[in-house]
Amino acid sequence: MRIPLYTLIGTVCALALTACGKLPERVEISDTAERSEHTTVPRVNATSEERFAIAMPRTAPPMGMPGAQAGVMESPFDYDTPETWVEVEPTQFRNPNFLAGPKGEIECYVSVLPGAGAGLLVNANRWRGQMGQDAYTDVEFNALPRAEILGREAIVVDFPGEFSGMGGAAPQQGFRLIGVLTETSAGGVFIKMTGPDELVTAERDNFARFAQSITLKGQPRTQTAAAPPVEIPEAGALPPDHPEIAEPQAIASAPISSSGTQGFTWQTPLGWTELENASPMRLVTLSLGEGLPGECYVVILGGDGGGRLNNMNRWLSQMGEPPLDETELELQPKISLFGEMVPMLVSKGTYTGMGGQALAGTMMLGATAELAGQSVFIKLIAPESVGNANWQNFTDFCASLEQN
Repeated sequence: MRIPLYTLIGTVCALALTACGKLPERVEISDTAERSEHTTVPRVNATSEERFAIAMPRTAPPMGMPGAQAGVMESPFDYDTPETWVEVEPTQFRNPNFLAGPKGEIECYVSVLPGAGAGLLVNANRWRGQMGQDAYTDVEFNALPRAEILGREAIVVDFPGEFSGMGGAAPQQGFRLIGVLTETSAGGVFIKMTGPDELVTAERDNFARFAQSITLKGQPRTQTAAAPPVEIPEAGALPPDHPEIAEPQAIASAPISSSGTQGFTWQTPLGWTELENASPMRLVTLSLGEGLPGECYVVILGGDGGGRLNNMNRWLSQMGEPPLDETELELQPKISLFGEMVPMLVSKGTYTGMGGQALAGTMMLGATAELAGQSVFIKLIAPESVGNANWQNFTDFCASLEQN
């Protein structure tokens, strides 16, 4: 049974120059040049998100959203703004964008990311990391309450913590994050509110009404009913009618065998099997399950193999995606590989490999590590549904790799 958002939220607990000597005779200057009107605004303490907003052109919403070809910062949504909220200038990643609280201590905004922004679980766990909290397990994520936003099922999160955000500033204690995450045909939609715990708690009903009022521009809108008083249960409590949750050990992925060659060992995830290598460059090639399309394989190259960024951008080109820069690379989700937290590449689209065949609806997961005198490249290619189902298996496999 789908529960109203306001109920779920209640229950889920920003040179002078001098010259010396005699002056030369005057010379008439007849050449002209057009003067640039651009002035860079210094942002010494800007967050990564603010820096991107400055560096990147202000474009229209992602393709598929209303106004995508207009080339302006108009929001793709219609919505009801709570009376006590102040709408502020949108950015590349916050549109619409609001401040709330007595002194604007609360931030609330909507982000739209193409391709679901690497997935709902990845983004929920990115938020958890910003609040100094442990990542959700698959079981915990699947147990989170749902609501209906934009006509789609959405995940609702609500938790306290020490907020660091994206800028790497010192954590702000006593904060709370409330958020809603959903996927649409145009990408992932993420609604997020952060601020001091007591102030955010007081804005829960406004956040719920705002989230439920959001519609795509031009679509019919329905009146949002007034929310009843919010009762906050004990931390970790679930709605009264929520079914029992199986113990994590009952359904979590688990390795079933250990293998090794060429000085490396690894754990093979449950359901995966080793295949005959299609290339002598591969350390191992694994199927993702009996009868399932797709594969995961490991390549070992001498030296740095061209480096992490170059190789990930080569992989992105195989998916028809634009390249990353170093800063964007560091914003990717992190996984464990040879005892180090490294960026994981996540891409969805049409994959064109070395054979030239284009495969639509493909997911790619990738990670790299530089060891002494050699580099390791791990890559999973599969239909999107298979890739989503094997996300945890991929991270488990990467974490299990060891060098003898």
